[in-house]
Amino acid sequence: MSDFLFDDEQLFTGDPLNPDLKQVCPPSVISELNPSERIDRVGKLVDQANEIVDMAWEKESGGRMRAAWCVLFSGGNDSTVLAHMMRGRVDHAVHANTTIGVEETRQFVRDTCKNWNLNLIERVAPIFYRELVIDRGFPGPAMHYKVVAP
Repeated sequence: MSDFLFDDEQLFTGDPLNPDLKQVCPPSVISELNPSERIDRVGKLVDQANEIVDMAWEKESGGRMRAAWCVLFSGGNDSTVLAHMMRGRVDHAVHANTTIGVEETRQFVRDTCKNWNLNLIERVAPIFYRELVIDRGFPGPAMHYKVVAP
């Protein structure tokens, strides 16, 4: 028994096969789709994501030309999905090597970019995280007063 008078599925008035920007389709509705409907839906969501990027650029660019488009690529699941979706419209992937990550993840980013023929810009932090912690303490609100420009 729900604490609410209506659940999300009852309130949803959209079409799960034609996603829009006004209403989020509840997982319970999506779970009822068959495999080919789900594939169709994902294709439409990818198209929608590209439209959102285009709208954002048009709104925020102020008429400026772009020199290049980049996607940040950490190697995690969300980042990999985003990089995959945007790889056809970006010029570079950018990976920030914080010096505390897992080498296998960094190599995954390198290999994936190579397989996708996507230029990779990888930068290493100028000061290792371990050194920062030893010198300044763990980051967080209590340490903000200690952070100074190099």
